[in-house]
Amino acid sequence: LAPSGRIIGDFTVSCLSEAEFMLTASYGAQGWHLRWFEGLLEEGVRIDNVSDARTGFQIAGPKATELLGRVTRDRAPLRFMDCRRMTVGMADCLVQRVSYTADLGYEIFCDHMSQRHLWHVLREAGRDLGLMPFGMRAMMSLRLDKWFGSWGREFSPDYTPAETGLDRFVRYNKPADFVGKAAALAEKAKGPRRRLASF
Repeated sequence: LAPSGRIIGDFTVSCLSEAEFMLTASYGAQGWHLRWFEGLLEEGVRIDNVSDARTGFQIAGPKATELLGRVTRDRAPLRFMDCRRMTVGMADCLVQRVSYTADLGYEIFCDHMSQRHLWHVLREAGRDLGLMPFGMRAMMSLRLDKWFGSWGREFSPDYTPAETGLDRFVRYNKPADFVGKAAALAEKAKGPRRRLASF
């Protein structure tokens, strides 16, 4: 949040260990967001932008879990929003149980040098499951089924979390102070003036 309580970014934050987190957001806004975080950096915290060193694929649909099970030995189930290091084929990957398609899905991140291998492993393992590639335009349409907002479209610094529905991710009772907390609490007490709706 900005100090005004308005949204400064829409991120997925994954806890990789007690001391390491991965933040996934809009690739196009990375410079702006990186400057924001660097301006708020506290002692003992380091930020590394790995956007161009990490890549991967999303698999989605009712057979996504079956497909993932075919390409890794890790059989422990991932709950929604879980993230885990896994070997997929022969690639070291980070696998997140999230999907922007509004369907069951996983985001699989790997080193950019492993992308071709990951593509072939997934394609071969999913051939009999009807696996087909889909692009960003399809995903941007599918996301609307569950009203997943998009940065720069539905979400922007013009809105607050309560106006967009993102307030479900704000922990208002968090003991620590955070940027925009006072403004967010004030809005929560009064209620938002408007609400973004999908039709």
